[in-house]
Amino acid sequence: MKKLLSLLLCIITCISFIFCASCNNANNTSKNLISITMNNSKMHDNFLNACEQTNIYTTMITEFEKINDWIGGERFSFIYKGMELQLYTNMDSSIQYIKLGVDTDIYKQGFEPYNIEDFIVDTSIAHSLAVLSEEKVKMHLNYPSSASFPLWDWSYGRRENIYMVSGNVKASNAFGMEREIPFTCYYRLVNEEAELVYFIIDKNIVIDKMDTIKFPERQEVKNEDLNNSSDLKIHLIEGEMGRYGKRVIIDGDEYIVYILPAGTYKITNNGKWCKVYI
Repeated sequence: MKKLLSLLLCIITCISFIFCASCNNANNTSKNLISITMNNSKMHDNFLNACEQTNIYTTMITEFEKINDWIGGERFSFIYKGMELQLYTNMDSSIQYIKLGVDTDIYKQGFEPYNIEDFIVDTSIAHSLAVLSEEKVKMHLNYPSSASFPLWDWSYGRRENIYMVSGNVKASNAFGMEREIPFTCYYRLVNEEAELVYFIIDKNIVIDKMDTIKFPERQEVKNEDLNNSSDLKIHLIEGEMGRYGKRVIIDGDEYIVYILPAGTYKITNNGKWCKVYI
């Protein structure tokens, strides 16, 4: 009996060791992938700092890869807890945005960061809201019994206690012809109760209480390095790339544009004349 217990204890210890080693390897792999893909130590450190401010755990980042550049510099994409985010960097290796989708800047240079946890969709809540949305949608169909909801058409979003659910329903119209109808619902969750605050189906707004949803205005954060430094100067010379220049093609012509760190500047022209386009 003692030998059996000793054997079981040894097996459990080995499994625990293997599990811990696997976790450590996974964490190291994630960190190495980011570092190797960026190949810029300053940018890497700035990204880690932005992640810390937004509560993004870099050890949970997967599929980190470089994508097409934007006008300001390099761009990357990565997966975090099942969500795809995009990282926008500047020519000076600073971080401009960490974007979720098209409109949500989890991190935005010069402004207070958001907490990524406020935007992560709870799958159990999303499923419950999808079932509730089906009931709401059927109430506005000519033949609700004909309704079917394609599984892959559902999409979800969240900000704090506001959830968005959208999808398509296939149903027969008044002429008996099947058609696909889009819909979107917004819910406010309070004490485990879901209040429908916005509902649009087939371009017809059924409920609109969006004016009752109030989020605090995002506050601007001063860049102390830029605003408090009296001797920080940036020299731009026409026709020379320098540190901040980048060649772009506009309407078939090549130009050099200069991407500067966000801040307030006093411009001094050392030539006879100049035009500044912002």
